[in-house]
Amino acid sequence: IPFCTRIFNGSLELGGRFYRASHLTMPSAHRQAITIDEQPTTEPDYKALHYCLLYAMKGIELDPVNNDPYIISGYDRTTTKLASLVLLNSENIPAFKASVTKSGNPMNKMVMAQYEENYALWLKRTSQGLPFEQPRKPKIAKGFIFGMPDFIQGDDLYKSLVEKHSAIADLFGSESIGGKLQKLDSDIMSRALTKLNKLDIAGLPVHDSIRCKESDKQAVIEVMKDAYFAEIGLKISISSDTL
Repeated sequence: IPFCTRIFNGSLELGGRFYRASHLTMPSAHRQAITIDEQPTTEPDYKALHYCLLYAMKGIELDPVNNDPYIISGYDRTTTKLASLVLLNSENIPAFKASVTKSGNPMNKMVMAQYEENYALWLKRTSQGLPFEQPRKPKIAKGFIFGMPDFIQGDDLYKSLVEKHSAIADLFGSESIGGKLQKLDSDIMSRALTKLNKLDIAGLPVHDSIRCKESDKQAVIEVMKDAYFAEIGLKISISSDTL
């Protein structure tokens, strides 16, 4: 069911992302199998969108191709990206640091891995009509970030992020920053989808990407670039495909 609803967070100035369509609840691997008009699809996305938007708030055009915001000395890019997804939606820096640290604790990782395994089994058994007690969520689950390396320290990572992004560091943890960024990205996406509709090009929004027919990919990329420029007044890079 490809119909979406924009959901705001207490104010029309916060949030506004598209939700509830069935393709949004699919695992990304399953979305790759979606066809439109019996044609295979692809999913171009905005590169490092929220970092680009934060820099734009300072009047700076970030080039994530030549200045990847997730590459920080001493840390794997995946680690930085996973942590950044939490940081850029957080208003509490001490809580962010604590979440990173506890997420790298090997014992906590074992507990959460076991919980995830039990939860998946519970879902499977209940979907089959079989009895299975729902596992109790561990206390450490709140704010837990999967994928953190063993023994990582949140304070050290945060200092490295601030050093890398000194121009926007004062925005980290600021009031409603996550909701403000989502409002910007959802307005951009809304503009892009409206334009695609006028061009009679089908597109399924996935927060900061659009799944479309492979034959429409280049047209969709140009529309996404134009939508970003119209809303923000700066240029941005588009990844040709999200896997």
